Amino acid sequence: MKSSQFICQRSPGFSSFCLPFFCFLLLPCAVKAEQKTYRNSLGMAFRLIPAGKFTPGPPEASQEDAPWLTGNPCAGIPVTFTKSFYMGENEVRVRDYRAFIKAADHAEPQGELYSPKTQSWTSDFKPLETDGWLSPHLPMACVSFDDAVAFCNWLSKQEGRTYRLPTEVEWEYAARAGSDKVFQRSETLDPTKINGALAKDAVIRANPGDLEADAEEGFEDAEEKKETGNALLPGDAGLQAQEAYPPNAWGLYQMLGNLQEFVTMTRQPPESDVPFPGWTELPGKVNRMLRGGSFIHDARDCTVYQANFNCPPYTNCTIGFRVVLETK
Repeated sequence: MKSSQFICQRSPGFSSFCLPFFCFLLLPCAVKAEQKTYRNSLGMAFRLIPAGKFTPGPPEASQEDAPWLTGNPCAGIPVTFTKSFYMGENEVRVRDYRAFIKAADHAEPQGELYSPKTQSWTSDFKPLETDGWLSPHLPMACVSFDDAVAFCNWLSKQEGRTYRLPTEVEWEYAARAGSDKVFQRSETLDPTKINGALAKDAVIRANPGDLEADAEEGFEDAEEKKETGNALLPGDAGLQAQEAYPPNAWGLYQMLGNLQEFVTMTRQPPESDVPFPGWTELPGKVNRMLRGGSFIHDARDCTVYQANFNCPPYTNCTIGFRVVLETK
């Protein structure tokens, strides 16, 4: 957890009187550098996640049982963040990803599509060539883990800052936002607050504030309220519909439901003769963790605790990502 830790050591050369005065002089710069909300050149908004400590997994679970109950090897082990970090306010959107594809000459996303009507999957789905998935404010679906990492590397180079995928503990810490409740705000899944369990039968767009900010910058959404008859349609584009899905206590939208989100792992599953939940034990396969569930996942997978796994290059319409921006 080096990227989210900060250890302040006192220099022997400072007296007890000089140190507080020196820190006072630096305080305005520190506050300015770590503003509560940051927006980059692509218009992506980030929320400052404060330093703190927590224990991943259900509070009632023992350290031994927690990983097996959640599928998260870090569950039950206390974590301390000594440095704040920025988390993307939204999942990476179509317009963000299009900029990456164009600038880096990266391949367009492609994977499987699920139809709630037929309850079946079809292959060779290309969201950027499919009506109903083209809104610039929709989250970018059908990305692989390698796609997500490539996006972060490109964005880091473009912005001169460090962007990356969140670790599994950073993701859960940010999703919980100081709460121990299963769904952050409640103990049961409320389909008017979380886009999971086919609450909308579709992925939905960015938050109201993001749409308003774009309007001020002159961005237009050509897909607004477009009816296509496709198996999956974007949610109602109106602000009223978006208000049904409020952010968590730290200002992050759709951490639960909507799309599953890739994270990096800091700990591997415990050694055991029993298969770890969701883990694939096949030669040549690399397991990548997904968090938050999606619009089609049931309540069990849309909690702040639960982890699932994916073996790239496979991907589908339920998989996306959001990014961390490291503080200076």
